[in-house]
This record gives sequence, C-alpha cells and structure tokens, in this order.
Amino acid sequence: MKNKKIRLNIQAKILLIGAGLSALLMVAAFLFSFFIYKERIKDNLYTSLSHCVDEYKDNLSSETIENEIDELWDYIKNAYEADPNDENMDDYINSKYADRPEYIASLTTLEKKYLYYSQKKYGQLYPNNNGMSSSLYNLRWKSNYYQLSAMLSTAYATQGVQNTYLAFKDEERNRLVYVVDAEYQLDEKVQANTLLPGSFYELQAGDGVREQKDGYAEFLTNGRTSLCFDLYMHDEVEPGVLDDIYLVTVFIEYNEDTINEATKSFLITELIALSIATVVLVVLYAILVHFVIIKNVTKLSNTTKSFTKKALDGDKLEVIDPKVNAEDELGDLSKSFVTLEQEIINYTDKLEKDAQERAHLSAELSIASQIQEEELPSTKFETDASQIVASMTPAKEVGGDFYDHYFVDKTHLVLVIADVTGKGVPAALFMMKAKGLIKTKMQAIHDLKQAIGEVNDELIENNKTNMFVTAFVGVVDLETGDMECVSAGHERPYILSQDGVTRMDINPNFVLGGLKGFNFAVEKTNLKGKRLFLFTDGLNESINDEREEFGYERIEQSLSRAKGLSQEEMLSQIKHDLSAFVGEREAFDDVTLLSFELQDNKPFSVHFSDPSFDAIEQLTTAFNAHFANIDTQKLQEFDIIFDELLNNLISYEKTDDFVIDVEAREENGNIVLVIVSNGAEFNPLASDDKYISSGDDLSGVSIGGFGITIVKKLSKSVTYARKDGKNVLTIEK
Repeated sequence: MKNKKIRLNIQAKILLIGAGLSALLMVAAFLFSFFIYKERIKDNLYTSLSHCVDEYKDNLSSETIENEIDELWDYIKNAYEADPNDENMDDYINSKYADRPEYIASLTTLEKKYLYYSQKKYGQLYPNNNGMSSSLYNLRWKSNYYQLSAMLSTAYATQGVQNTYLAFKDEERNRLVYVVDAEYQLDEKVQANTLLPGSFYELQAGDGVREQKDGYAEFLTNGRTSLCFDLYMHDEVEPGVLDDIYLVTVFIEYNEDTINEATKSFLITELIALSIATVVLVVLYAILVHFVIIKNVTKLSNTTKSFTKKALDGDKLEVIDPKVNAEDELGDLSKSFVTLEQEIINYTDKLEKDAQERAHLSAELSIASQIQEEELPSTKFETDASQIVASMTPAKEVGGDFYDHYFVDKTHLVLVIADVTGKGVPAALFMMKAKGLIKTKMQAIHDLKQAIGEVNDELIENNKTNMFVTAFVGVVDLETGDMECVSAGHERPYILSQDGVTRMDINPNFVLGGLKGFNFAVEKTNLKGKRLFLFTDGLNESINDEREEFGYERIEQSLSRAKGLSQEEMLSQIKHDLSAFVGEREAFDDVTLLSFELQDNKPFSVHFSDPSFDAIEQLTTAFNAHFANIDTQKLQEFDIIFDELLNNLISYEKTDDFVIDVEAREENGNIVLVIVSNGAEFNPLASDDKYISSGDDLSGVSIGGFGITIVKKLSKSVTYARKDGKNVLTIEK
C-alpha cells in the first residue's frame, strides 16, 4: 500500500517556506554573532585599556620609569653575581626574604635557596624593608608611577579582565620584565604571585605573539593568553620634531571562561530576541500573504471549482467573475479566467451545434450510403452458364468505388468495376454520374471502344472538380466465353484456371475524365472454364502499422490458397488475409472485389463397348479433362470412385454385348455421376459396410466390401436402381 501524500494548500506552503527561510537566517545570524561578539569583547578590552593609556601616557616621564627599571635590574644583577657557595649567602638570603622564614627554612640546601632567590620563572625581588625593598619603597613617592598604577587599576575593573600589567621586552636577555601590576599596590603587603616591578619572566619556547590583530596582538606566556600593545612616549628631537620612543608593553590577561559566559549569555538573549522577532515576522508575513495573495487565489480556486462542477453536471454554463480587484498578475489572471470562461461557453455552444449538425449529417450520410448500396447490383448473380460474386467495403459512410453487371442483349454480359478519385460524398456523387454514364452508353452503343470514348468525353465536360475515374469494363459472350475489355487506368485483373493464377497482360490506357478524345485500346480473351478476379487499388495499397503495402504478391498468395473454393469463399479468404495484415489500422481507401466465373455446362458422356479394365484409365483421363476447374484432390477422389465401381461392374456383370455408359453434370455446385450398365443384375451397395480400425480382430471377416464403403464415404449420396433391364448407379458429390 502506497503512503498517502500530504496535501498542503498554497498558504501553508508559503508559510512553511517563509518560516524555513527565517529559521535559516536566524541560525546564520546566531553563528555570525557568536564569532563576532567573542572577538568584539576582546576589542572592547583593548579599546578600554588603550583609552586609559592615551589619557595618562602624555603625563608620564619616560626618563623616570627607565631609571627606576634600571635600578631594579641592577639590584637583581648584584644578586645574580653572588656566589652560591658563599657561607654568608644563607644569611644574605634570609635577610632578603625575612617575611617568609618558614618557607625559606624548608629549603634545606643553600643551592636550593639560591635557585629560589634567582628563579627563572618570576625572578622577583622580595621586600626587606617593612614589606618593601628600598627600590619599591622609593617608587611609592613617584607620582608618575602612582598615576600609571591607578590607570591600570581602573582598567582592571573591565569585565573579563583577569589582570593588567606593564612589561618591558628585554630582547637581549630574552625576558619579559614587569614594570607595573594592577594587582600590586605599593602600600600593601607583597603576595607571592605578584608581578613586582623589576621582576622578570624568562621567555620559553612557544611564548610570544600568537596572532596579530588590528592595534593589538595575542601574546602567549606560560600557557596564559594576553592581549598586548606597545606604549610609546614622545621626545622632541629638535624643535617641532617628535620621535616615538618605545617604553613598555601593556598586557591584558583576560578570563576565557568569563568571556565565554558573557558570550553565551549574550547569545541566549539574542536567540530569544531573534526567535520572537522571527515569529512576529512570520505572523505578519502570513497575514500579508493572506490578504495580498491567498485571498485572491482562493477566489480563483473556488470560481474554478464552481465552473467545473457546472460543466461536469451538465448544467447551463454562465460566466463566474472571481472579482479579484488587484493590479498585479492575479488581477490579470482573474480577467483572463473570465475571458476563458466565456470562450469555453462559446466553444461548448459551438460543439453542441456541431454535434447536432454531425448527427444530422450522419443521418444523411446513412441515407446516402443506403441509396448508394441500392444503386449497386446484388453482390451475387447467377445464370445457367455464369456466376458473379462481388463485395464493396467503403472507407467512409459513402465510397467512390462501384461495380456493375448487366446484359446488353441475351448473350452478352457487361462487367464493370471502377474507382473514383477522392473520398466521401464528392466521390460518391461523381461515382453515381460515372456509373450511370457507362451503363447508358453500353446499353445504347454495342461498341465497347466507342462507348468508353463517349463516357470519357462527357465526364470531362463541366468537370470543375477535376475528378476522374479508373475503370475496367468487360463484355462477355456467354456462349463462346470470349470477352472484350478496356482498362482505363485500372488495376490489371487476375485469371484463375487449372494452370494456376495469372495476371492479365492488358493495355492500361488512360483514366476516364482525364484526356478528351483519348483512343482507348480494346483487349480480348476467353474465359471458358475460368474465373476472373477484379479489384480496386484499395486492396493492394492497404498498409499495416509498419507502413507496408498488402501488394500484388499477397493477393496472388491469397488467390492460390483459395483454389478449389467457391467464389464466395474465395472473396472471404482474401478479405480475411487483408484484415489480418492491416490489423486495427483504419482503412484509408475503399476496397471493392468482383469475381466472375463462366462454366462449360455441356454434359460429360462416355460410352464403352465391351469394356475392359483399361476403360477405367480412359474414363479418368476424359473426366479430368472435362472438369479441369475442379480441385485436384476432389478429382483424385473421383478417380477412386471410378476405379472401385467399374472394377465391380466388369468383374460381376460382364456378359456378351456388355456396355457401360457414364454421364456427369453440374447441379447446384455438385457433380452428379450416373453409371449405366446392361449386364446381369448386380447391386454393389447390397454388401454390408465394413470399417476396420487399428487393433481390430480380422478373423472371420470375409474379403470384399471395403471398396464400396470407401465410395460411400467419398460421396454425398450413392443410389442403385434396376431400370429397363439395366443397372443404374447414381453418385452425387
């Protein structure tokens, strides 16, 4: 079972498309905002601190800061130059780190204490004067340092900032030397992780600028990411000329988690806002689409359904206006629909009128077809000496083909078959004219050549349609079998005889109604004991689905298969073969067939005086020659009958002056055979019929009688009579 498809109306489809596009845009905006906002936070950190620096740096003394940093470096340098093996080192260190005695004491060896003192990670100078070194203590009274520290503390309050400090990049020693740390206040006790002024960090592999931004860079130190930018001071090289002198780098350590949380919070808020905005926009979009498009589309749809229902129900059609008052494509469609409705109504009315006219015309054509059929002679005509069988199948209600046959005197029979150019009513009317002219001229003028010539000339007169006729006209002398004929551009007929199927070699001449004064040639042939087959070109030119013609070869094959059949059976065979060839394809031309047969009705008679067994062969030869038109198989059956009966007569009747007379005649399509002998009374039919089949027990069966059984089986009827002292056998087959 197939899944039922979901049907959505136009409004639902438009809403789904709009909602889908809005969702895609929302997702795109969300993702875009995620990356932009996260970077924007970093930019804000840089901008905030840069603003503080710009505000204070013009008041800073580069010389003061540089001197203080140099002093701190000198202090550390002295510590580095101390000998770790010096016995006074322990006291020295303890004096320097008096605020952390417990931790210092835990460092068991002097080397460890020295390493702690000069560690590479921070290298801090820890306080020794009330929590401060003398250098740091002196910085306390420096107003420039205080201002810079206050500035960093202000920036430290920025969201997401973990720490802010100034540092100097000592390229020679590959160190980062700290100058000011926002977490460190001069009047506070020093913490172990405080980046004290003058302390430094040894740069490791992988440390340094990771990504350069516009105005700042991302700097990686000890696995921590910081934003940094260089701080320059202006010195006057000469009056009116300033030179930028690099002092320190401002570092901003930010909390990635804090930034991510801020970003997440912002994006959630943004997502909610976008969702609400999307819903509102979709609703507004749906309302707008409904009133601008869907409402008018619904009007058009309802109007179409109403109009279609009326058409299907057979109601009277009227124009239904959708009333779409819009100056757009839907308005144009509404106007076009009204126009289309009117055109459909007009077309429907026209179809009804045409149907009535066709019905009227069909009735008239039916009458015309009936009249035409009545004008043609019967399809079967017989005389004592001849028989005619005809058939006409028009391609339309009325056809342009015709056939005719009539006597012009007691012994001369006219045969006509013709084909008018064109189809339908015009061809039928021209056919009636040609048929009448041919019959009139043939009955009035007993000269075939002259009659056909006058028919041709009269058809040409006033022939504004330029129609013409192909025709075969033959005049048969029924006594002699001679036939005079004229073929006016018609198909050459076939003659069927004992020798087989042959096509007449005849002058084709020109068509009737084509060329005035044409000299038509007359042909002659004898039809005694033969069959004449006439046809129109609708037979040989019929085509099948492969566009092959039926052709003359297939006609000859059909005629050959019909040998021994009656004329009716022969025409049925040909029409059957034609139908099988063309299949369901519609006929495009009329097909007319006519068969004429002239029989030699002179009785067959043979007299045998003192006959011997040689008489059987003589009788068979004479009989076959006389009835040459009979099928070969049936002639062979007659041979068996003669052989059996004459053998019996000669064997059982023969006396002195023994005579046998054999006569045969045709009656109603049958052969009546009469055998008269003057011998002793003998009825060959008196013996019992004997039938033997495979497996029968033949013991006790007397010889004889089988031949008579065969004669009875081969004959329609067999009778015996004794008349005037003679044996008379009558066989009908």
